[in-house]
Amino acid sequence: MYMSRRLAASSFLVAALAVGCGGTGENADTGDAAANDMATSEMSGDDANAAESTAEAKRAAAEEAIDAGNAGEWSFGNDMGEATVVSVTDLNESPSEYAGKRVRIEGQVSSVCKNMGCWVEVTGSEGGKIMASSDAHDVFVPRNSEGKHIVVEGMFKETPADGEGEATYSLDLGAAEVTSSGTS
Repeated sequence: MYMSRRLAASSFLVAALAVGCGGTGENADTGDAAANDMATSEMSGDDANAAESTAEAKRAAAEEAIDAGNAGEWSFGNDMGEATVVSVTDLNESPSEYAGKRVRIEGQVSSVCKNMGCWVEVTGSEGGKIMASSDAHDVFVPRNSEGKHIVVEGMFKETPADGEGEATYSLDLGAAEVTSSGTS
């Protein structure tokens, strides 16, 4: 029962993120101006546009390589730093233990934002799933990375329950490494 509620919360979070980034369809626009404006409002206009363009160009290059069946490893966002390495299972079983901490998980991409690549669902080797999203819309992973190996790092956050439900947890994506072994 506990895990099914957690999975339901994860599914809800996927839906909420899809709405927040402008959609998930294969033919969705490649950017959401309102979300990008909010995410970059603290930077000067030129700096924000340059940072976003660089992140999108890096993602696009990785997408082309994956589409071509090339093997490789691509890094997005900040450099990996000092973080608690934890399994997806442990994170799901004891989320409050990791809330407010920088964590690193690895697994397989089970779902990814088809609009911008701003969120990814990671399935651990034991089967559990964790949602990682770029709250600032400054980390974009390849939109065609489903089934690829991924390492993600970021701040694990708790969203307190509002009323009857349980608290939900998510990973604010700060860094990601996607690996492809070549032709899928």
